[in-house]
Amino acid sequence: MSSDIIFEMRNIVKSFYGFTVLKNMSLDFRRGEIHCLVGENGAGKSTLIKILSDVYQPTSGEIFYKGEKVEFNTPFKAMQAGIQTIYQEHAVFPTLSVTENLFAGNEIVNGVVVNKKEMREKTKEMLKYLNCSFSPDTIVGTLTDSEQKLVEIARGLIRESQLFILDEPTSSFGRHEIEFLFEVLNRMRENGKSIIYISHHLEETFEIADRITVIKDGEKINTYNNGEVDKQVIISDMVG
Repeated sequence: MSSDIIFEMRNIVKSFYGFTVLKNMSLDFRRGEIHCLVGENGAGKSTLIKILSDVYQPTSGEIFYKGEKVEFNTPFKAMQAGIQTIYQEHAVFPTLSVTENLFAGNEIVNGVVVNKKEMREKTKEMLKYLNCSFSPDTIVGTLTDSEQKLVEIARGLIRESQLFILDEPTSSFGRHEIEFLFEVLNRMRENGKSIIYISHHLEETFEIADRITVIKDGEKINTYNNGEVDKQVIISDMVG
């Protein structure tokens, strides 16, 4: 396995009650890249995401993370290993502050005492890195959709996650919010983070991707470097 590959799926098959949803899926994701997955509804993207994040276990095939064969078995174990999945629906605690959300289940403790000051300071540094305008004390439920998405990204960065999976993150965003998110993702890529980006907006895909993989009927059709193909080629792959 190449040293720049952080996550690899080899011949992944996923079946439910005898019906095969993913068929011999082989994909790799590199360090410091944004890899976009595209396909029509029903192509198998949702199932693939759940296998990537260990919600589902594959029926057969192998998964490698950082060069080692792995079987995390639960999303929590995958998260502990450095894989952060950010779904279309928010996964935040709306009545808690930004700091409390970032450190939920991962509190900084001195002896038996939670070090709220240090957690707040680290949150402040992270929000500065992401160019966020809200404060560590802001109640997350008062933030916009795009700001809550940034809180989820910040939580992964605080945990020093290496692989981020974003599922349709801009579904409710305006253009300014999309541009701000892309600035954040580009900064993360420059710092060596790996991003798997799922979207049905092809314009976004061509704007942000390093590589693009097309999925159809549970199979990988092609993987392209961005710039090698145009929108019509991708659409042709998607619909056949």
